[in-house]
Amino acid sequence: GLILDGTVNAIIAGSKVGKSYFLEEMLFCVENRIPWQRRECTQAHCLLVDYELTKAKVQKRCMKLMEKYQTIYPDRELKMFDICLMVDNWQKQSVDSILRAIKQYKEKNPETKLIGLDPFYRFFDGDNENDNVQVGDCIGKIAGYKQYGLSFIYSHHASKIGTKEKDPFLACAGASAHSRIVDQAFGLMPKNSDDIYQGVKVTNKGREDNGGFSLSRDEWGFFKIDEEEEIRNPMNEKVANLIKKYLS
Repeated sequence: GLILDGTVNAIIAGSKVGKSYFLEEMLFCVENRIPWQRRECTQAHCLLVDYELTKAKVQKRCMKLMEKYQTIYPDRELKMFDICLMVDNWQKQSVDSILRAIKQYKEKNPETKLIGLDPFYRFFDGDNENDNVQVGDCIGKIAGYKQYGLSFIYSHHASKIGTKEKDPFLACAGASAHSRIVDQAFGLMPKNSDDIYQGVKVTNKGREDNGGFSLSRDEWGFFKIDEEEEIRNPMNEKVANLIKKYLS
């Protein structure tokens, strides 16, 4: 009900807020068809193209994911999504070459539907993130690959001012082309020093505030629903209204 087929999506947040954790957990839930933040997922094979983590770090992150969800679902056989590490050669790769590789991967793995790209500034092959033409060209190339039955979700940093914005599209750093091409954005906004989040603001292309929900970090470093906030403002009602609004 949040990420639709054939869309380009963004995760917008400040430094160290948890963009990568948020993305990885989402891909893991979709890969295994287990609820993501209490939402049922449609199963699909996922690929993460990661431009930051080393092999050792990604192994540690994967172990944390498996440990968390094996604790929650002890009787389930769980598997990781596929990961392509780019940390050693990201400067040598263009967006075009990465997208061609993703297309080839899709041809060999036709069940693949969701591609994660983390983070934007490392696969952006222009020289100015504030240039609408360059940013628009980069995201436009990604959007062009929706025709192969793929959806994309990438992480991007918020500006210093944008960390207080409720609209993720207004919070993102650099050019406004993100809001013109991206179908939907998730905004992670810190609430206070206790590491509680104001919520994930789901915003459609029209930049309407469709609500959100509060998250906190769990013992594995990933995310969980903030129970006290959930009691005060139930998420399911917000999601139902969001879906009705989106489909109308």
